[in-house]
Amino acid sequence: MDENGVIIAHTFVPGVPDEILADYKNAKNVYDRTLAGLGNFSEVTAGILAGEAGYVHVGMDKGYIALQVQTAIGKEIYLLSIILIVSVLASYGLMHLVSRPLDHLRSYAWHSLSREQHAAPPDSSQVKRLLERPDEVGEVGRIIRWASGRES
Repeated sequence: MDENGVIIAHTFVPGVPDEILADYKNAKNVYDRTLAGLGNFSEVTAGILAGEAGYVHVGMDKGYIALQVQTAIGKEIYLLSIILIVSVLASYGLMHLVSRPLDHLRSYAWHSLSREQHAAPPDSSQVKRLLERPDEVGEVGRIIRWASGRES
């Protein structure tokens, strides 16, 4: 628009819709419009050279903006879902690594301290690795060996 409020350029084809022509001379900065057959729009107005050279009106399709927001949120949800799945799988893997030596210790303790002789003995290489561990699990294994009277 020029300083007299006359539209000098537009990008609507084939012309400016009647809804815009009806109130484009108002001094509002933002318009919310519904154009028949085109959809809902937000129109932002800014003065060119502080309004001395006219005003520019930029219309943004609210449907397209909503689609872009939904797409961005969808991408974030996919990313967070992948992070959650990887975290759960890593947690299960780490728990397995932590619980395996404790399970071996339980099996060794059951066999060593049980009065029942039908308990299957643990694998000897497994017992050797268990007793050679420098951590608390190995220390408890060595205490069990001592308590069972199998200390040599």
